[in-house]
Amino acid sequence: MIQCRRAQAPRCQDHLAHGLGVRYAVSAPGGRPRVKIGVAVPYYEQYADYGTVLSIAAQAEELGFDVVWFADHVALPGYDVPRMGGRWFEVLTLMSNLAAHVKTIGLGTDVLVLPHRNPILSAKMLTTLDIVSAGRLIIGVGGGYVPEEIEALGTPYRERGAFTDECLRVWKELWGPGNANFQGRFLSFSDITADPKPVQQPHPPIWVGNRGPRVLRRVAELGDGWHPVGLTFEELEDGLSKLRALWRENGRSVEPALCFSGLYGSVGDDAAPEKRKGLLTGSVSQVIEDLERLKAMGCVSVIFRLGIQEGTPERVSQQMKLIAERILPKVR
Repeated sequence: MIQCRRAQAPRCQDHLAHGLGVRYAVSAPGGRPRVKIGVAVPYYEQYADYGTVLSIAAQAEELGFDVVWFADHVALPGYDVPRMGGRWFEVLTLMSNLAAHVKTIGLGTDVLVLPHRNPILSAKMLTTLDIVSAGRLIIGVGGGYVPEEIEALGTPYRERGAFTDECLRVWKELWGPGNANFQGRFLSFSDITADPKPVQQPHPPIWVGNRGPRVLRRVAELGDGWHPVGLTFEELEDGLSKLRALWRENGRSVEPALCFSGLYGSVGDDAAPEKRKGLLTGSVSQVIEDLERLKAMGCVSVIFRLGIQEGTPERVSQQMKLIAERILPKVR
């Protein structure tokens, strides 16, 4: 480890419009940011075809979705393949390519697993993606949950939380003014030239997933928003209450952004109540009710996960059309 003089990473600065960043500071009537409706683009197993991924992203843009989102796996163990699939593209490489083909829609990570990459390299990759996309990047982050994958990529599984926190501090130092200096538990460096800087300043929005006390502390200390997946309304309300208290303790001003991601499931009147997989799945009327309640809670972004394991690209396309035609006009 290179020894260097200690330098504090810059304190997290509040983004405009509830952590959305300048690119997404679009207000609805009443002055609050308009809720951004996004879709998670599946790119694994039967969806792991470049033409399929490009087609889904382009269709989402054409239909009026605001953001396309991408998960992150690099080295899944064999036993997890039946559940997660074994064919995955590298997410930041894929998103940088897609930025040249979809010209206006936002690009988000749902979520980027920080222990998968050296933070100096990932900061450079994210900066490049923000530049080539003209400031359309939203960075959802997490510490990961697959022990073998995380350890194969160089981080002890039990240390993933501390490593994730340090990655965020490294990013902020690299994205700050001038050359970068950092001394931490896992990484130390001195006088690194870290140009160019991201288009979005001081950096693209960082939304922290998923849940638990440590996650909420990470949001309040180092993030711009909270990115929970698959929670109930009761769990969301409890988490928001705790997060707002931590937010105030850390001297933060603008409210944290809330981006809610649903579980994998289907939308439509043919989705029987017993098949509902949580919020943002089920009948059209159920999903509209979910969205209105999420908006009332201050949610600024939601994500539909339509790439179910037994699904097809054609099914994803049909689901996006249904949402665009029957749900988006009702909630905007």
